[in-house]
Amino acid sequence: MVQIPIIFEESKSGLQSFNCFVTENNGQLILIDGGIPHDAFFQYAEQMLMQRGYDFSDLDAIYLTHHHEDHVGLLPLILAKKQLPVYVHEEAIPRLLFDTNFLSMRIAFYEQFYTRMDCLADARPRLEKQRATLQKASEKRIEADYRVIAAGDKLGRFDIIGLPGHSTDSIGYYDAQTQELYAGDTILKNTSTNAIIDPLVTGEYMPANLLQRQSLETIKDMPIRHLYAGHQPSFSNVSEIATQKISRLNDKAQHLLTLLEQPMTGRQATQAFYNRLYERQFSLVLSEIAGQLDYLQQQQKITATFENGLYVFERNG
Repeated sequence: MVQIPIIFEESKSGLQSFNCFVTENNGQLILIDGGIPHDAFFQYAEQMLMQRGYDFSDLDAIYLTHHHEDHVGLLPLILAKKQLPVYVHEEAIPRLLFDTNFLSMRIAFYEQFYTRMDCLADARPRLEKQRATLQKASEKRIEADYRVIAAGDKLGRFDIIGLPGHSTDSIGYYDAQTQELYAGDTILKNTSTNAIIDPLVTGEYMPANLLQRQSLETIKDMPIRHLYAGHQPSFSNVSEIATQKISRLNDKAQHLLTLLEQPMTGRQATQAFYNRLYERQFSLVLSEIAGQLDYLQQQQKITATFENGLYVFERNG
């Protein structure tokens, strides 16, 4: 079976590498994920294929684990050469098409979310960036023959596994015979994966941290001989690493709980937990703390009170 890993190492990035994979499914040559939108990545990927006697024009389909920019970079270039079906979760489609109704709803969602978390002023640069994206939506949209797949579906040799948390549309491709899983960014070997607060297409809030925990539990309990990740090295000690990631989430939740002996807003809790990183990685660390607050509420360890348009969180007992 053809198996061509495309591992583009980037030492300046905390992600360490940007990965995608060419393999076979039902006699078709497929690309799983599409890397970053950069000429150097395209040239590197093209070289990896040529070394094995292939070209992008030999591809029959593209499978995406999720819609993030660093996983779809090759799509416009490949699709300009050859029209291919692109298999995705339904939540990915309005994001890949930069649907203006969806983008407008998303801006309104975040305005409310940031207001209730007491950080609207700090969020203004991020909101302005989202508004700029809305203005350029027609330039950014990726047109393709999208084919919707969902958790529980079968796609040739692959079972489709729902792995939400990092994104609402995260899915994995699992071969039960070889016990291999292409998992995108759900779990990485060397670093944590961000559980990002993002609305569903319906506008519904999704508790990213709770979903990420469920996805890690799913991976931990699956019979997996090898996991292909979207960044960093692929690995085989999957259950062990998944257990470590869950333990790390629990440690962070416990530390946050100790901070909430005094009532805090979401902004105050995030600043207390992350200090200067709050300014440098605002949206990511706020998402993480918001998700941990969801988890602590589910565990009935804290109470959230809505006061004067803000949520205030406090440890129970």
